[in-house]
Amino acid sequence: MAALRELEDPWGLAWALFTLGDAVLTRDPAEARPLLEESLARYRETGDRWGIALALTSLGRVALYEGNSSAARGLIEEGLALRRATGQQWFIAISLASLGDVARCEGNADEAKTLYQESLDLFQRVGVKLDIAWSLYGLGCVAKMQGDLALAQTLFERSLALEREVGNSTHIPRCLIGLAGVAVDRATKQRERGPALHAARLLGAAEASLVAQGLVLAPPDSMEHR
Repeated sequence: MAALRELEDPWGLAWALFTLGDAVLTRDPAEARPLLEESLARYRETGDRWGIALALTSLGRVALYEGNSSAARGLIEEGLALRRATGQQWFIAISLASLGDVARCEGNADEAKTLYQESLDLFQRVGVKLDIAWSLYGLGCVAKMQGDLALAQTLFERSLALEREVGNSTHIPRCLIGLAGVAVDRATKQRERGPALHAARLLGAAEASLVAQGLVLAPPDSMEHR
């Protein structure tokens, strides 16, 4: 970083700042914010719309972690507009899925469903399994919000299988929590002990994974938003 500052390379510095900020986002959003804010400023200096959108979207994620869905929406939508202008399909899909998370945090299941489905279509076209898992997970959350527990379970299980296939341990806890939420709802409806015990085991596994990885659960992934 010091070498990049000495070379006065705005683009290289912007990329380094973004990389550092994005790497710590899921562990310490407060630490990520100043890095991403400086990255955005440096990208604006270069006029690089790809980089500006990159920093805006991650700053939107930070705002979501902070519980400010309005700010998150504004930042992510600004980034999405830039991405649509340049036709970057994979990045457009990332913005759409991120906005799906925002809509879900705000309790807007219909909007979230539309955004996740649009992102899923694009991710499948690009063929990135990691991001397909994201959209499937989001759609699972929406299905649970709308009371379709069978569909929610199927989508969470598909997402979990993809996360395990690609070795992405970071997002496995949220899939486990999603499945636990389904089990809790089933226990409530059926008044049976079995689903409740299953939910407890899933939540225990999710908590252990979060602690082991030093992760902070994002607001849209917590039980209260399902």
